[in-house]
Amino acid sequence: FSTFRRAHIGLDFPALSEAFAQWMRQHLTVDDDVYAIDGKRIRQPIPDEPGKTRFVGLVSVFAQAQGMTVDLAALTTPKTSELKVVQYLLEKLHLTGVVFSLDALHAQKNTIARR
Repeated sequence: FSTFRRAHIGLDFPALSEAFAQWMRQHLTVDDDVYAIDGKRIRQPIPDEPGKTRFVGLVSVFAQAQGMTVDLAALTTPKTSELKVVQYLLEKLHLTGVVFSLDALHAQKNTIARR
Protein backbone atom coordinates (compact mmCIF):
# COMPACT_ATOMS: atom_id res chain seq x y z
CA PHE A 1 0.00 0.00 0.00
CA SER A 2 2.68 2.54 0.93
CA THR A 3 4.62 2.04 -2.33
CA PHE A 4 1.42 2.42 -4.35
CA ARG A 5 0.54 5.56 -2.38
CA ARG A 6 4.00 7.11 -2.85
CA ALA A 7 3.84 6.45 -6.59
CA HIS A 8 0.48 8.19 -6.85
CA ILE A 9 1.49 11.19 -4.77
CA GLY A 10 4.07 12.21 -7.38
CA LEU A 11 1.89 11.31 -10.36
CA ASP A 12 1.02 14.05 -12.84
CA PHE A 13 -2.53 12.85 -13.52
CA PRO A 14 -3.38 15.33 -16.32
CA ALA A 15 -0.25 14.35 -18.28
CA LEU A 16 -0.85 10.63 -17.71
CA SER A 17 -4.51 10.96 -18.64
CA GLU A 18 -3.70 12.80 -21.87
CA ALA A 19 -1.04 10.27 -22.87
CA PHE A 20 -3.48 7.44 -22.12
CA ALA A 21 -6.24 9.09 -24.16
CA GLN A 22 -3.95 9.63 -27.16
CA TRP A 23 -2.81 6.02 -27.02
CA MET A 24 -6.39 4.71 -26.74
CA ARG A 25 -7.60 6.85 -29.67
CA GLN A 26 -4.97 5.14 -31.84
CA HIS A 27 -6.67 1.83 -31.06
CA LEU A 28 -10.24 3.08 -31.49
CA THR A 29 -11.54 1.57 -34.71
CA VAL A 30 -15.32 1.97 -34.63
CA ASP A 31 -16.98 5.39 -34.66
CA ASP A 32 -20.57 4.10 -34.72
CA ASP A 33 -20.46 2.80 -31.17
CA VAL A 34 -22.25 3.30 -27.88
CA TYR A 35 -20.21 5.22 -25.32
CA ALA A 36 -20.98 5.03 -21.61
CA ILE A 37 -19.81 8.03 -19.59
CA ASP A 38 -19.88 7.86 -15.82
CA GLY A 39 -18.16 9.34 -12.82
CA LYS A 40 -17.10 7.61 -9.62
CA ARG A 41 -15.94 9.20 -6.38
CA ILE A 42 -14.07 7.57 -3.50
CA ARG A 43 -13.58 9.06 -0.05
CA GLN A 44 -11.03 7.83 2.47
CA PRO A 45 -10.63 8.85 6.11
CA ILE A 46 -7.39 10.71 6.83
CA PRO A 47 -5.40 8.95 9.56
CA ASP A 48 -4.86 11.07 12.69
CA GLU A 49 -7.45 13.65 11.53
CA PRO A 50 -10.86 12.49 12.80
CA GLY A 51 -13.77 13.62 10.67
CA LYS A 52 -11.62 14.55 7.66
CA THR A 53 -11.51 12.63 4.41
CA ARG A 54 -9.47 12.49 1.22
CA PHE A 55 -11.27 12.59 -2.06
CA VAL A 56 -10.55 10.96 -5.42
CA GLY A 57 -12.81 10.88 -8.45
CA LEU A 58 -12.75 9.98 -12.13
CA VAL A 59 -15.05 10.33 -15.10
CA SER A 60 -14.46 7.71 -17.77
CA VAL A 61 -15.64 7.30 -21.36
CA PHE A 62 -16.10 3.62 -22.24
CA ALA A 63 -16.58 2.31 -25.82
CA GLN A 64 -18.99 -0.56 -25.23
CA ALA A 65 -18.61 -2.52 -28.48
CA GLN A 66 -14.83 -2.45 -28.21
CA GLY A 67 -14.77 -2.97 -24.46
CA MET A 68 -12.24 -0.25 -23.75
CA THR A 69 -11.94 3.05 -21.94
CA VAL A 70 -11.09 5.80 -24.41
CA ASP A 71 -10.63 8.76 -22.08
CA LEU A 72 -10.53 9.78 -18.41
CA ALA A 73 -10.74 13.02 -16.49
CA ALA A 74 -10.18 13.67 -12.79
CA LEU A 75 -12.65 15.05 -10.30
CA THR A 76 -10.02 16.87 -8.28
CA THR A 77 -12.03 18.17 -5.32
CA PRO A 78 -15.35 17.30 -3.68
CA LYS A 79 -16.75 20.45 -5.30
CA THR A 80 -15.60 19.58 -8.85
CA SER A 81 -18.73 19.23 -10.95
CA GLU A 82 -19.15 15.92 -12.78
CA LEU A 83 -21.39 17.83 -15.19
CA LYS A 84 -18.56 20.19 -16.22
CA VAL A 85 -16.07 17.33 -16.55
CA VAL A 86 -18.44 15.39 -18.83
CA GLN A 87 -19.01 18.50 -20.96
CA TYR A 88 -15.22 18.91 -21.24
CA LEU A 89 -14.78 15.27 -22.33
CA LEU A 90 -17.58 15.49 -24.93
CA GLU A 91 -15.99 18.60 -26.40
CA LYS A 92 -12.52 17.04 -26.36
CA LEU A 93 -13.52 13.76 -28.05
CA HIS A 94 -15.47 15.28 -30.98
CA LEU A 95 -17.44 12.05 -31.54
CA THR A 96 -20.30 12.32 -34.04
CA GLY A 97 -22.92 9.80 -35.09
CA VAL A 98 -22.58 7.85 -31.84
CA VAL A 99 -24.89 7.06 -28.93
CA PHE A 100 -23.99 8.20 -25.42
CA SER A 101 -25.25 6.54 -22.25
CA LEU A 102 -25.16 9.05 -19.38
CA ASP A 103 -26.78 9.68 -16.01
CA ALA A 104 -29.97 11.79 -16.04
CA LEU A 105 -27.92 14.67 -14.61
CA HIS A 106 -26.49 15.21 -18.10
CA ALA A 107 -29.80 15.66 -19.94
CA GLN A 108 -29.21 19.41 -20.23
CA LYS A 109 -28.91 21.79 -23.17
CA ASN A 110 -25.27 22.70 -22.45
CA THR A 111 -24.20 19.06 -22.31
CA ILE A 112 -26.09 18.07 -25.47
CA ALA A 113 -24.63 21.08 -27.32
CA ARG A 114 -21.07 19.81 -26.67
CA ARG A 115 -21.64 16.75 -28.85
